[in-house]
Amino acid sequence: MQALAVALIVTLAALYVLWRFLPARWRNLAAKRLGLGAGAGQAGRCHACGDCGACATPAADSDK
Repeated sequence: MQALAVALIVTLAALYVLWRFLPARWRNLAAKRLGLGAGAGQAGRCHACGDCGACATPAADSDK
């Protein structure tokens, strides 16, 4: 049973590394075919700072 758990963990880790280092085009295609949605294919991809909307409102000045 312990060997099965180790094999499962190693397999999942290998799949994660493979997914992480796939070219973006392949990741997007695989995500589309697997039905994971657009966000899954974008994992690990850099975006512009304004993409998430967190910077939309200016921070309040703490000096006042």
